[in-house]
Amino acid sequence: MNYTFRELRKKEIIDLCDGARLGFAEDLVIDGCGNILCVTVPPSGFHFPFGKGECLQIPWKNIQRITTETIWVKLNP
Repeated sequence: MNYTFRELRKKEIIDLCDGARLGFAEDLVIDGCGNILCVTVPPSGFHFPFGKGECLQIPWKNIQRITTETIWVKLNP
């Protein structure tokens, strides 16, 4: 199934290793050839324009499954 970025942003990202709820996708990093490198998630799952902390970058290869409501990832395989 294909998804738009707008649809991906509505899905909660969950780590399969520990069940942690990581938040929602904020952005995608794409290389010059159009390949998705990673998904970025704001700190604590919330977006504050002037907040402190680094965005979590989840490599695209770590995404295990995308369902109707969630994106399942393995951060520490």
